[in-house]
Amino acid sequence: MNINKVIGVLTKVGLFLMANLIAILYLIGNGIIVYGFYRINVTTGTFALGVSILLISLVLAKERG
Repeated sequence: MNINKVIGVLTKVGLFLMANLIAILYLIGNGIIVYGFYRINVTTGTFALGVSILLISLVLAKERG
């Protein structure tokens, strides 16, 4: 296996992650908030999960156009 191919793939993955850093942080933040609500109560956590999915879908719809 050519080491330059491996370095090229790692560079592309790194650039992809840096371009999407805000999105990754947003999803991690949503996950932490939903987990906190699940710690309170399962019903509250389920509601928070639904709201989180709704917010994510609204953001994706706005990004798409």
